[in-house]
Amino acid sequence: MNSWCSFPMTEPTNAHWYALRSQAHRERHLWHYLKSVGHEAYYPVIHVQPVNPRARKVQPFFPGYLFVKSSLDEVGASTFNHMPYAIGLVCYGTEPIPIQEHVIQGIMRRIADLLQSRRDHLSKFSPGDPVRIKSGLLEGYDAIFDTRISGSTRVRLLLDLLSGAQIRLQIDGNQIAKA
Repeated sequence: MNSWCSFPMTEPTNAHWYALRSQAHRERHLWHYLKSVGHEAYYPVIHVQPVNPRARKVQPFFPGYLFVKSSLDEVGASTFNHMPYAIGLVCYGTEPIPIQEHVIQGIMRRIADLLQSRRDHLSKFSPGDPVRIKSGLLEGYDAIFDTRISGSTRVRLLLDLLSGAQIRLQIDGNQIAKA
């Protein structure tokens, strides 16, 4: 999922970023709605490895919030109070609080850095490298790195059994470290 959407019809003259509260677990729905009605919105998400393998692997970086760029002089703050899945803009008293552009850019850079560091972690392993499993059911076991599974953060390892046989297993790449 792309966490950045930009659909401004025309750049408003007095547009600022604002934090928009969403209903619980409805950030993505609100983000899609904002896109569909032509607002510029930013929904920062991160990829996680949940304990439950059926749980969502993409989570909001700020649960319950996303960002919208708008000119409140043109659309009015109440517009965001009456959208589906929205609770309203974050306010100080009754005034919505504008967020400076450099703050939003900093969040975007931080999200990109997190994604890149996850990719870089796996790039340091080569087939045949000894690794140690650092979390999960097999925590503490040593194995041999076999390959990275294409299109995911999972890797295939060769694990020596007590009988001397090797078994292949797949685990999340964040669960291993160089031995």
